[in-house]
Amino acid sequence: MRRTVVVVLVLTGIPLLCAGCAGSDGGAGGGVPGADRAVAASAAAGRAPATGPSAVVGGGPETVVARMGSQTITLGELEEPLIKAYGLNVLLNLVQLDLVKQAAKDAGVTVTPEDVRQEREMMVGRMFREAEKSDYEQLLDQFLAREHITRAEFDLVLETNANLRKIAEPQLRDKVTEENVQEGFRVQYGEKVLVHHVQCANQQEIAAVQRRLAAGESFEKVATELSRNQISGPIGGELPAFTRADTRFGQAFKEMAFGLKVGEISEPVEWNGSLHLIKLVQRIEPKAVKYEDVKDSVKRELVDQWTQQIVRQLRAKIGQQALAALRIENPELKRQFEEKVAKSRAAAQGQVQGRDEVKKEIERREREAAKEDAGAAGATEAGRPPATMPGAAVVAPGNPAK
Repeated sequence: MRRTVVVVLVLTGIPLLCAGCAGSDGGAGGGVPGADRAVAASAAAGRAPATGPSAVVGGGPETVVARMGSQTITLGELEEPLIKAYGLNVLLNLVQLDLVKQAAKDAGVTVTPEDVRQEREMMVGRMFREAEKSDYEQLLDQFLAREHITRAEFDLVLETNANLRKIAEPQLRDKVTEENVQEGFRVQYGEKVLVHHVQCANQQEIAAVQRRLAAGESFEKVATELSRNQISGPIGGELPAFTRADTRFGQAFKEMAFGLKVGEISEPVEWNGSLHLIKLVQRIEPKAVKYEDVKDSVKRELVDQWTQQIVRQLRAKIGQQALAALRIENPELKRQFEEKVAKSRAAAQGQVQGRDEVKKEIERREREAAKEDAGAAGATEAGRPPATMPGAAVVAPGNPAK
């Protein structure tokens, strides 16, 4: 069964849902954070929940939360490991949620529990769109466990997304034209390919991937372990199926994918500042449907995609606000935050260097290709050897040697 992973929330490059968390509460999960999850989130962040310190927790640090014979565990004893294990991730989620709620209030929009429930349905539906609805909850449990994300964090993200969506939706009112919908129809119902890919920063990383593939390792295993793409990498490099008209992917990337045979692996192709190896998994025939029958659903899908783009922009803006305003007083949380910021900056610098290396590699290959073209053109005149051979003169295409 195919699975599609949800995009991780990012606060200006700092993951809000990250692999640094440990464990999951394993609950069934609902659209709105429950009292138990609110307590876990608040305790982890080192602050009282919105319902008040005594409403659920029932006291201060000396409050007994568990007994084992004559021994007791207090809330204060529980708080320290919770902060170390979950604190920063939950805190950053809470900070973003607080800012988003204020932004929604400023925009004059109201978010209800029903809005959060609908956001949950849409999010889970996008994550596992190829699965049966009856499997969603089990797949969600597996995803959260694999990514070490707690239900409390997931619920915070849901509420944040619901607020962002309500802010974004009015900005798209009457903006989707008939021409937009027709283009969306061609993208959604044309011939599609399903591919897996490995994203690399430079030619050396591509060579490492190719060596492991040549040794007999599966493409999906290598993608999981070596791909730099944080979204597709953990699921074997899988990308959403796309058509030739899909604007999410570069033209060279699409042409390479559509030119492969099922099971075939491509040569390296540049796209979006990185080098990629592509494996064609499946060709999906065009769907025989009439435009008039599906245009309403295509429009809804298009509105949703554009809404998500606005949501990402709003989230980035709010993330900047959070970084500018956030002052962490808890020493442990402050240490975690400073460490995460340092890693984020180092990773960003590495990506910049990686893009520079890719650009240099592409320019080098273009120069070599130009030399080979020049040599081939020169070799056709008077039987001269190609310019790439030792001692041969470099002859520009169409210009005789002097």
